[in-house]
Amino acid sequence: MSISGRKHTVKHEQAALAAATKDNWYAYDGMQRQNLVEGSTNATAADNANVNASQGRQLTYDKNGNVASDTAWG
Repeated sequence: MSISGRKHTVKHEQAALAAATKDNWYAYDGMQRQNLVEGSTNATAADNANVNASQGRQLTYDKNGNVASDTAWG
């Protein structure tokens, strides 16, 4: 099974009086591991604009496939 290197979802949330739409972008490396989770701008993991105060995480992996870093805002 082949998985695309990019994914884009749109999440709709509705609170009691306000509705909001949130775009989430995802990117995957050559081994199909997520390297961008809930990015805010595009499906490019190296683009730091994907991580902001309200969303986005960038992941890197060590040679054994373990998460080596998990970068989020703040």
